[in-house]
Amino acid sequence: MKRSWLIALCTMMIVAIGCQQESELQIEEGFLTGADGVQLFYRMMGSSENIVVFLHGSPSHSNAFAADFEPLCSNNTLIFYDQRGGGHSDLITDPTLLTWKHHVRDLDAVRKHFGLEKMKMLGISWGSMLAALYGAEYPERVERLLLLPALARRNPEPPDTTDWTDQFSSEEKDRINELMRIWADAEDPVSVCREYWNINLRYFFADPNNFSRMRSDFCDEPPEALRNTFFVLEALFQSLGDYDLRPMLSTISAPSLIMKGTHSTMQKEWVEEWAVTLPNARMQWIPEAGMAVWIEKADQFFRAADQFLKGEWPEESIILK
Repeated sequence: MKRSWLIALCTMMIVAIGCQQESELQIEEGFLTGADGVQLFYRMMGSSENIVVFLHGSPSHSNAFAADFEPLCSNNTLIFYDQRGGGHSDLITDPTLLTWKHHVRDLDAVRKHFGLEKMKMLGISWGSMLAALYGAEYPERVERLLLLPALARRNPEPPDTTDWTDQFSSEEKDRINELMRIWADAEDPVSVCREYWNINLRYFFADPNNFSRMRSDFCDEPPEALRNTFFVLEALFQSLGDYDLRPMLSTISAPSLIMKGTHSTMQKEWVEEWAVTLPNARMQWIPEAGMAVWIEKADQFFRAADQFLKGEWPEESIILK
């Protein structure tokens, strides 16, 4: 499963690049062995002893977030890894090897590889769910959780018909559906990916013009990995079924900070379920921001994130229960 050309290029490569603070940001890239021998690509950014494991959303990969989270590397070392089936990690085409349980086992392999007794984790969307699933399985191995979550349950009650795609025109919706249909077999999946996200990424921002401030690239991965994107996503969510994470969340005692923009298209009550259900959690709403608070309100987001990750509650965070 391992791709030799990429390993030759990336294994244990250490580079230094210019950082926003005019210092050097240390980057180490390589592979580690996940569950079942699957090779997982990782990128470690920073030189601080305060280590944070970053859990990307899905469909996604490290390159979709790493550049925009560089400011957090001033006081923390971030460990990104491409989850199985995507990015530069092994491409998995067997859906039985792409379940949430495999992702949990991979995450524990990340912990072991870097010699972490407990983990501080930063999760976005599905990454927040992965952190919760891991925390329920291994609560003693979780130190702190910084989460920008998706839904805590598949079918919220009372039912709500709100759909973030309602902001799109009928032509845009049709084009999104067409792009998803041709995605896996596209001759040029990078172009298909870019068109898809150019439509969808407005959902991340309160002001669509802020899209231009995004430095990371959702389509910066090998073409064969891009073609595998929605296969991986479908296998993952089929394994989850009609999930309800709330019973699991109630077993995680680690300090947890839930952050979201006030203009996020996610229902406010659905996000706050996380802060209400986690026993030791606080909620922080970022004013005038959509989902991508780390881009639209970078100063406020990174200040609060740094404060939480070093062991303190941000002043703007509140207890909801």
